[in-house]
Amino acid sequence: MKEVIETHKCFIEMIDSGIVRVETKRGAYIDQVDLDHNYRVFVEELKIECALFLIVFDENGVVDVASMQRFSNPDRNQMKIAEALVVHSVEHALEANFFLKKFPLQHPIKVFDQEEDAIMWLKLQLT
Repeated sequence: MKEVIETHKCFIEMIDSGIVRVETKRGAYIDQVDLDHNYRVFVEELKIECALFLIVFDENGVVDVASMQRFSNPDRNQMKIAEALVVHSVEHALEANFFLKKFPLQHPIKVFDQEEDAIMWLKLQLT
């Protein structure tokens, strides 16, 4: 059975193919403190040095602009081979695409509306 680590605002687990899956809780407001806490979980508890990341956002959740900027920090992203963002609303898709243009990342990243598609894309990043 896979271990799921629950933080105040997210569920974090390792799934198939070494993918780190992060799912935001229903209606969560994600701020910089939450991002820093998740990062500590990745490094200290899961001992991640380099991995694929799958971020699944709740349709009612919010990520503030300062957190988006922190999310794009190169130091945070060194551990990411590739990253897939799964959003469930048009509003979140627009926000995600705005984020990617405003804060370009060094690793491959793509927005999806289906988790299965995101996982298939992540697996292709290893080939």
